[in-house]
Amino acid sequence: MRKTVLVTGAFGFIGKYVTKELIAQNYHVIALAHTKCSVQQDFEVIQTDIADPDMIAQVATQIKHCDILIHLAANLKMDAGDETISVNSTGTYHLIQLASLLSVQKFIYISSIPVIGSPKIVPITEEHPVCPETLYHISKYMGEQMINALCPVSMKKIILRIPSPVGIGMNPNNFLSILFDKCLKNEDIELFGQGLRIQNYIDVRDVAEAVKLAIEYQCSDLFLVAGTRSISNKELAFLCKKVTNSKSKITWGKRSDPEEDKQWLISTDKIYKKLQFAPKQNLDDTLKWIYLKRMEE
Repeated sequence: MRKTVLVTGAFGFIGKYVTKELIAQNYHVIALAHTKCSVQQDFEVIQTDIADPDMIAQVATQIKHCDILIHLAANLKMDAGDETISVNSTGTYHLIQLASLLSVQKFIYISSIPVIGSPKIVPITEEHPVCPETLYHISKYMGEQMINALCPVSMKKIILRIPSPVGIGMNPNNFLSILFDKCLKNEDIELFGQGLRIQNYIDVRDVAEAVKLAIEYQCSDLFLVAGTRSISNKELAFLCKKVTNSKSKITWGKRSDPEEDKQWLISTDKIYKKLQFAPKQNLDDTLKWIYLKRMEE
C-alpha cells in the first residue's frame, strides 16, 4: 500500500520541493495549509490553522490513517512575538496531539542549526551546546523538545536542523537574494565588516533529498543537514558577481559587522554515516540554476 504522508508548510519554499519529491516517490500526500491555494495540486489539501486547537478534531475527521507527518510550517520572523509562539510552538504541540491520535509511525521536524546560538565549537556537530538567541530559534528548539518528550515512545522522531536553504523561490529578503538582485542590476555592493562572516547554504533540492532519506530511516535521531561548503560573505559576493557576469563594485570595511567572527562550519559526518546523505548540488551550480531562472523571467 502507498504510505500516506501529512505535510505542513507544503506551499512554502522548502515544502514545494519536499512535496514534489514525495509525489515522485509515489507517496500519498495530504497537505495542511493555512491559506487556500487556487492552483490545482497533485495532492489533497486541507485548509486549517495548526495554531487553532480545533484543528486536531477537524483533520482527524478527514484523515483516518496517516503513516508519516512532516512538519515544515513555521513563522520565519525572528521576533514576531505571540505569532511566533502561536505557530511555531503551539502549532507544533497541536501536531503532536494529532500525530498521536492518528497513530503516526514517524514524525519528521525541520528545525534550524542556529538554535545553537553563536558557534562555540567548530565544526558544529549534533552535540554542540544549544543557546538560541532569537524568539524564532527559541520556538524552534521548543518544538524539538516537545517532539522528543511528548510523542509516543512507539513513534519515530527525526529532527533535521538546516542552515539557510537557497534556490528558486527563496526568500527575496535573504542575503543571497539581495546579492543576486544587486549583481543583476550592476549595483554597488557594500559588505559589513571585512566580509569575513562564514555562512553555510544548502540547496533546497538537497533538503528534500534529506527528508526522503529520513522517511526511509528506521530510528529516531537528530541530524545536521548542510551544503557542500561554507563560504564567507566576501567570497559569496564575488561568486555571485562571477555567475551573473555583473559589473557591480564590491566594497567592505566601511561599517562594522557585529557577527564577523561567526563561523558556520558544519559537520555532516553523522547524517552521511547513518542516512548516506551527501548534498548533490554544490553552491556554484545552485547559483547558476538561480541565475538561469532569473534570466527567463
